[in-house]
Amino acid sequence: MACGPLAILGETRRPSFWLGADSRCYGQGDIGDLAGDTGELARSLGGGYAYINAGIPAQRMANLVDSSRSANQRALMALGSHGIIQAGINDLAMGHHSGRRLLEHLQTFITVWGEARPLYACTLSPLSRSTEGWKTRDGQSPAPGYGEIQLYNDALRAGISGLAGVIDLAAETSDPGGVWRALPEGALTADGIHPNPRGYAVIAASRRVNEAIGQAGEGDE
Repeated sequence: MACGPLAILGETRRPSFWLGADSRCYGQGDIGDLAGDTGELARSLGGGYAYINAGIPAQRMANLVDSSRSANQRALMALGSHGIIQAGINDLAMGHHSGRRLLEHLQTFITVWGEARPLYACTLSPLSRSTEGWKTRDGQSPAPGYGEIQLYNDALRAGISGLAGVIDLAAETSDPGGVWRALPEGALTADGIHPNPRGYAVIAASRRVNEAIGQAGEGDE
């Protein structure tokens, strides 16, 4: 049976990214852009940078800082000159941890990653329920744990020592009150958990990822 490659490894003088996260990074619910890139991060990096999309559905930050549960991920981490950590929503959604505990896990992960390579972290898109298919703001209610998501996002926006920068994904996907943005052209999610293809495209079009990573490596060909 024919199948595509699991990864294409090569040399580059530009930054290369390890994307460590959950189903939102993996691209659950996405159909991909014209280049086949999927998820909250890869759509912004594809075509410009080499990356490994190591997003795993249901991944938790707690797993990434546990060496007994993250051996394969740590092997992939070694391949990137830069990293973007986008995990955390499953820690909060499943009620395993508070926002403060998630911040402690992030600090541990920063130590695991090390100081030699730049690491970026992402704010978390919301979790909500809707009676109108997420087409309006008023038809939504935030899922339990909204306050913990907000605490975590606010802390990232205020600045975390050891990070090269913060990618504010939630600024593109969230409305006040812990619900998804509702645009005239349609909903950004189909389940209140993951972006839909429109939602993923909105993040890419915002250039939040590109602006956060700045000019790292620009000019190297």
